[in-house]
Amino acid sequence: MKSTISVRRIALSWGPMVWMGWVMLTLGGCKPRDITRQTPYMQSNPATWVRVLLANETSDCTLTCEQPLEVLTSSGILLTRIPGEQEAHFHLVEGSLALNQESLRVTDLRIKPQAPHVLAVDGKPYRGQVRLLAESGQGGFDVINHLPLEPYLAGVIGAEMPPYWEPEALKAQAMVARTYCLYTQRRFGQNRSWDLSRTQAHQVYQGVEGESASVWDAVRQTDGQILEMPDHDGRLQVFPTYYSAVCGGHTEAVAKIFGDDAGPAQGVPCSYCEHVALMNQYLWPLARYSKQEVDQRLKARYSSLDRLGTIVKIEPIEQSDYDGYARITRVRVTGDNGLSDTLRAEDLRLAIDSSGRKIKSCIFRIEDWQDQWAFVAGRGWGHGGGMCQCGAQGMAREGARAEAILHHYFPHAVVKKIAP
Repeated sequence: MKSTISVRRIALSWGPMVWMGWVMLTLGGCKPRDITRQTPYMQSNPATWVRVLLANETSDCTLTCEQPLEVLTSSGILLTRIPGEQEAHFHLVEGSLALNQESLRVTDLRIKPQAPHVLAVDGKPYRGQVRLLAESGQGGFDVINHLPLEPYLAGVIGAEMPPYWEPEALKAQAMVARTYCLYTQRRFGQNRSWDLSRTQAHQVYQGVEGESASVWDAVRQTDGQILEMPDHDGRLQVFPTYYSAVCGGHTEAVAKIFGDDAGPAQGVPCSYCEHVALMNQYLWPLARYSKQEVDQRLKARYSSLDRLGTIVKIEPIEQSDYDGYARITRVRVTGDNGLSDTLRAEDLRLAIDSSGRKIKSCIFRIEDWQDQWAFVAGRGWGHGGGMCQCGAQGMAREGARAEAILHHYFPHAVVKKIAP
């Protein structure tokens, strides 16, 4: 969905002194972080909880908890209890879920810890409960974390934005992450057993490991606050509050990036991210790939391009022009047989560079360098739609409140508080 400003990236880019400062601030000096505080909202209606896909079609997983765990069927029948501090290894036996060496003869399990409702999946702690589902017939099972919305956000915000950033920037991040979660849950969750993945395909979710005091402050101070925007009939609706790391000077209309008309109708100028982002994030001079590699990667993602033969030409056909630079939004790809097809520029970028770390955005020029395709004069990091995270930090540094930040990037949105 976006380019995440990850903790690992900061450590590598900003050096050991900044990294150590982050560690000291997050962990409170040398004291170990207390991960066992009570998980809030556990008494709320489970139908409102968030379902996060932790692992898809895995062959096994190990659960541990300081407190006893209850293992129940999907209908709530208690199958067994696992004592605290004891490892529980789940895997498949002839299509059924098995605990250690014993088949439970079911394909759907719910694992419930006692208070403070924290359990570890393969060594990583998460709040709430876990569902194991092996109904796809693909030979593996899904691991899905079920938990209330606010604790979910506590595991997202620090993964998507440095937790030592300005409180108002963190609050803005909390509100867009909460809104994006609800939008995705309502639009896509009803047709599958989970709402969001834990990766940047949706929002990066690190569970308890992503939490910090500043993150929890942002969650509590914005408790239940989301954004809504008028639809075509003027009715306020939850919309996809996209966000990316560095817009490069101007955000983009969501429809031009993703083809989704639910969201900002147009981009907005952003003079704030330039003074927050690292130089190689705001400006990146060059990324290049061999033509053979580009051909193979595009066809691996889009098999329909096979009919073009060998790709010999890539040219922009739609772009948004700004002051001295442009964001490409659509390209035409032509083969050596004369046939052509079109792609969204964001799809082209991620097909060639799935990491998004070389071709960092769609603000670039495409140049034909004999046996290579070169992407030059780049700026920004991420898709550029919605809220610019470095821009939010820049505005917060200048004293802007979270609501003002959000109104800048989502001009027609209003803040609404939902019931827990």
